Amino acid sequence: MMIKISNILLFVCLSCSAAFSQDDLKYVREGNKQYEEGEYEKAGESYQKALSENSNSSQGTFNLGDAAYKQEKYEEAAAQFETFALRDDNKENVAKSYHNLGNSLMMSKEYAKSVEAYKNALRNNPSDAGTKYNLAYAQQKLAEQQKQKNEEKEEKDDKENKEKDEPQSEDDQKKEKEDQDQKDKKEDDKKSESEQNQNEKTKEEEQQEQEKQPQPNQISQEDAKKLLDALKNEEQNVQNKLTKNKMKATRINIEKDW
Repeated sequence: MMIKISNILLFVCLSCSAAFSQDDLKYVREGNKQYEEGEYEKAGESYQKALSENSNSSQGTFNLGDAAYKQEKYEEAAAQFETFALRDDNKENVAKSYHNLGNSLMMSKEYAKSVEAYKNALRNNPSDAGTKYNLAYAQQKLAEQQKQKNEEKEEKDDKENKEKDEPQSEDDQKKEKEDQDQKDKKEDDKKSESEQNQNEKTKEEEQQEQEKQPQPNQISQEDAKKLLDALKNEEQNVQNKLTKNKMKATRINIEKDW
């Protein structure tokens, strides 16, 4: 299905043309001639000159849009057609402008906007068969565009979900194993260090315990003190006995009165 283009030039016979200056009309006529000869770039330059003479020139505005459209400058063309549609109060001319605005938007693949433009054209001229045809085509393209976007979104979502579910690649598995090995090594090192500290602590405790216990052929400080005290007690007992005996003998000696 192809869109039906309605690039209709507005000639100076429009009712508003009487207010234009002679230079303005001259440039419009010049541009129309160039347009008919297929020299769209030159025609666009002439319409620009007409607008320089009269910025409100309806013919210059509309026909500049046509010249831009022929040069595939669709954004520029759309701007001119929209400007014309908002300025003119002739429904037939406004319908043509909205029709061509829809065409420009279609070529830019702005299907939603083109649908609205065609609807505006039909509001001003409901019997235009070409606009009805283009509206149906634009609606079809819009539906295809929306369907494509939905499919692309679903495909993207499916891809993301698949990437989450699918097994890891060999490189990923290798990296994960290396990370796990490194983690295990750190745990083993930490465990070994803890065991070493525990062993060192146990050895130190054993050494302290051994120091408390008497070594072979040695006595502890406590036993040595007890032994010394016993010896002192024994010696004191001996001295007491000797003293007692001495005193006793002395008394005997005195009693005998030698």
